Parts: sequence; structure tokens; C-alpha cells
Amino acid sequence: MVVSQSVCCACAQVSYADCCVIVSACKSSNVILVVCHVLRYLPEVRKITELIRSGALGDVVCIQHTEPVCMFCINSDICNV
Repeated sequence: MVVSQSVCCACAQVSYADCCVIVSACKSSNVILVVCHVLRYLPEVRKITELIRSGALGDVVCIQHTEPVCMFCINSDICNV
């Protein structure tokens, strides 16, 4: 399967009707729909970023973040922060 286009709705308000249109378009085009939650805008993540950039935590080399979602585990390695 080739995905020809991706849509980013970061920080946008997407209504239920919008979601129905997106799902319908993906189904009719035989495209897999993937939802990605960008965590960088969360207050906690902004605070961590602030602490790292300020040097308060020393030289941070790598951060490993594991987010359990249903039966899956999503790993995010953030290196060279």
C-alpha cells in the first residue's frame, strides 16, 4: 500500500463530522488511518524541555518514554535533546 498524502491536524479542532468524513475517505480509498498524539504541547513535556534546556538536569544524553496504549506499547526515544 502506498500512502500518497498525510494530513496533520495539530492543534486544530476537528469535529465529529470531520472525523466521519476522514474515516469515510480512508475506507473508500483503502488507506489505513493512523492517529498520532503529539505530546510536545503538554504542560508536563514543556516543563521537562525547559529543565533540560536550562541545564538543571546536567547533560541529558537520551530520554526513553514508554506509553502503554491498550495492548500495545509505544516507545519514543528522544536523543540529542
